[in-house]
Amino acid sequence: VADTLAAQPADPVEALLSLSVVDPACGSGHFLLAAARRLAAHVARLSAKGSPSAAEYRHALRQVVSRCIYGVDLNPMALELCRVSLWMEAVEPGRPLSFLDAHLQHGNALLGATPALLAGGIPDAAWEPIEGDDKKIASALKKKNKAERTGQGVLDTLWSTAPANATASFATAVAALELQPDYDLDAVRRKAAGWASLQTSDAARRARFAADTWCAAFIWPKHPGALEHAPTHRVWSELAAGRIHPSETIARTVESLAARYHFFHWHLAFPHVFARGGFDVVLGNPPWIAHAGRAAQPLPGGVKKLFEFTCESFADFPTTHGMFIGVIPRYVRQLGRLGLIVPSSVSELGGYHPTRTAHDKLCDFPGELTDFGEGQFPGVIQPCMALVSQRTHHGRGPSVVGTPWPVARPDLTPADRQLIARLSLLPKIPSDLFAERGFQSDKASASAFLESLTPTERFSTPIREGSDIREFRLLPPRLHIDRDALGASIRSTDEYMAVKALIRQTAQYPIAAISDGLPF
Repeated sequence: VADTLAAQPADPVEALLSLSVVDPACGSGHFLLAAARRLAAHVARLSAKGSPSAAEYRHALRQVVSRCIYGVDLNPMALELCRVSLWMEAVEPGRPLSFLDAHLQHGNALLGATPALLAGGIPDAAWEPIEGDDKKIASALKKKNKAERTGQGVLDTLWSTAPANATASFATAVAALELQPDYDLDAVRRKAAGWASLQTSDAARRARFAADTWCAAFIWPKHPGALEHAPTHRVWSELAAGRIHPSETIARTVESLAARYHFFHWHLAFPHVFARGGFDVVLGNPPWIAHAGRAAQPLPGGVKKLFEFTCESFADFPTTHGMFIGVIPRYVRQLGRLGLIVPSSVSELGGYHPTRTAHDKLCDFPGELTDFGEGQFPGVIQPCMALVSQRTHHGRGPSVVGTPWPVARPDLTPADRQLIARLSLLPKIPSDLFAERGFQSDKASASAFLESLTPTERFSTPIREGSDIREFRLLPPRLHIDRDALGASIRSTDEYMAVKALIRQTAQYPIAAISDGLPF
């Protein structure tokens, strides 16, 4: 807010109402409501030139909700709750609930095409086989695509239409809006000023279909019939330029895949925002979902392949929150702000190096990040932090891109910091001293657990969970298990007795205690 007012002091109210704030995983809208209320308080104060009345604040809130607030979510029910919440907050007699439809949109915020990706045409990687595909057909499609790419480029195809044609205007906007760290914001504004008018035009519908088709290529079923109808590079280029109409097979398949996977293309969904270079503020609490490791959530093969191609952060330890950190900065305008609640471990674990790298190429942050610690969400042990950064022309600089992020530790005294500095100089503990001997619970084993401080009937064996391990001490077990029900999946008493120390792996920093031999 302060930066906006400093940049446009002549009309501060209009300057604030021109801001765009989006939550890319908005859920039922808690973050958006908070942002709207805070921004409305500033607008009301400036409009009233002092302390605003309740009516003046309400009017400011209506203006902010209708002009500044945007959201995207994959869950249509959550999005509907968000729409109702914002409508109730900014209720105005006679104004329908649908006035927010253009600002709150259903889709997968991570699964879509960008102008930069579209400019490259259909990549050969799209035709790599996934489960259920005919490998020979996939290989033939990849060869065909490669041969087509050696000819005329997709931008040449798009630009070959007359300049007065709306498709050419779209192509120019696509080129202008290629969101790179050094793009020319003034050029974006000049070249894309007329984009909003394309939203309901044939060109906009064709642009949406072309972007959906680009994504669909990664998931396209590769069977014998695909050789005739698959949207390889040349076919896609002709479709995008409006030179040909899609075959019935292509139209039906693209529509089906887009509906199933909810492709979402930011520059097409919010053209008026990207005519200004992107969003001023992106905030939220993206889903914390791992796609690798013990608690991995599976992804369809084609979706995984698309993520691998479009998300630099989908590597080493692929997570949904990691993709949000790496991808969403593309949609922030220069000098705009990013604010996300994410696991604290993102700041320093080696597996998140690609995530930090993707973020750091576009964004930087001053000083240290804020760590909220654990217990911020019911039932979630993992500590969290606030990633607050700013889109800059050169990111964090090549010397620090991907390195661990500095996180504030106000709980540490100067003596603590000195001790940690001394410990860091010691040799690393040999990796062969570590092992995974714990029991990994899941829904199937839930019936064998009882939350109780004392043994009860068949739940006679105490077992510790992560939150029972504190700095150099153990809390009494709060769970008991039915050892017979778990059978061979629970380790023997001797194996647990052989463990000398317990270390919590979910914390941002290690928390360890001497083991007393109980299961964990």
